Amino acid sequence: QRRLERMAIVGFGLVLTALVFARRPRPDRYDGGPSKVFPFILAENIAGPFYNDYGLGGYWIWAFNGHPPVFIDGRYPAVQGYKPLMRDLIQGQKSAADWRLFLHRYAIEAALVKYRDPGPLPSMFKAMFPRDQWALVYWDDGNALFLRRGKNDRVVAKYEFSQIWPDITL
Repeated sequence: QRRLERMAIVGFGLVLTALVFARRPRPDRYDGGPSKVFPFILAENIAGPFYNDYGLGGYWIWAFNGHPPVFIDGRYPAVQGYKPLMRDLIQGQKSAADWRLFLHRYAIEAALVKYRDPGPLPSMFKAMFPRDQWALVYWDDGNALFLRRGKNDRVVAKYEFSQIWPDITL
C-alpha cells in the first residue's frame, strides 16, 4: 500500500514537472503572440545599454539570462535600487524632451518598448525617438526596437524602417 502511494506521488510529481516545462515560454514567443525581437537582439549582437519597458522586464530576464542586463522589471517594489530609477522614469515620461533626457542620462543605446496601436494622433514614437538620433529597426504586434545612431550603425544600415512610423495611420 505505501509503495503504491509513493509511486503515485512520484508519478504526480513527474507529470507536474512535465507540465511546468511544457508551459515555459519559448524565446520566440511573447505575451501569447509570436515575437522574434529577443532572438533578433541576440543574433544581431546589438550593443547596449538597453532600455526595456517595465512590462517586458521579466521576459527579458528569462530570454537573456542576465546578458544583456535588464533595465527594469516587475521586482520594482522589492529592489531598493529601482526606486530612484522609477522616479526618473516617471519624470522622463512627462514630455518628449524629458524622455530624451532620461535616455541620455542612462546612456541608452537601444530601447525595446511596447508597441502602441495606431491612432489619429501624431506618432508618439516620432516624438520619443526622433529619426535624426534614433532608428526603428524592428517592430511587431507587441514590440518596437529603436537604436541610437552611432554604436549600432551596422544594424541600422541593414534593418532601419526609414519611411514609416508604425504607430500612425496618417
